[in-house]
Amino acid sequence: MIHILLVSLGIIFLIWSLNLSLKITKKENQKKHNINWKILSGLIFLFIIGYLFDILYLIFIQKTNFRDMLISLVFFAGSIFVSLVINLLYDYIIELKKDKQRIHTQIVELQIISKGIKDKQLELEKTKQKLEIKNKELEDTLEEFYTYRLDIHNKENIKKFEKDNKKLKSKINSLKKSKK
Repeated sequence: MIHILLVSLGIIFLIWSLNLSLKITKKENQKKHNINWKILSGLIFLFIIGYLFDILYLIFIQKTNFRDMLISLVFFAGSIFVSLVINLLYDYIIELKKDKQRIHTQIVELQIISKGIKDKQLELEKTKQKLEIKNKELEDTLEEFYTYRLDIHNKENIKKFEKDNKKLKSKINSLKKSKK
């Protein structure tokens, strides 16, 4: 009687394994792996058929011996092994798919951030170019101012204006150096 119980439990484990294997087959998108999962599902189905024949054998023979008990234990242990392996694979596949989705989301986020950085970089370059143009205009205006100032007061206080001009030029030069 215990023999039939062990093999029956083995069939339950194998049916559960077959169910998981079929779920994996449906979720798997790659043909190469899909074929392997179909083969594995077929083999599990054949094991179930073999277990059923063993139950029929155990039911119709009157006496069971140690060998029958040993075979029942091996069948039961084999079904547990298959169930554990299929369950582990199922869990890993689910986790890998979640990780793949998470990585895809992070890649999209990084692309958005990268685009934002590139946009800011372009904006910074444009601002830098505008600033260089404005600095050039300021330098030209100051140069004209120096010249105009010298022309107006050519004869009066030339030394004083030259001294002031030198101070202004040195200040401009120090600003230029600090800009770089």
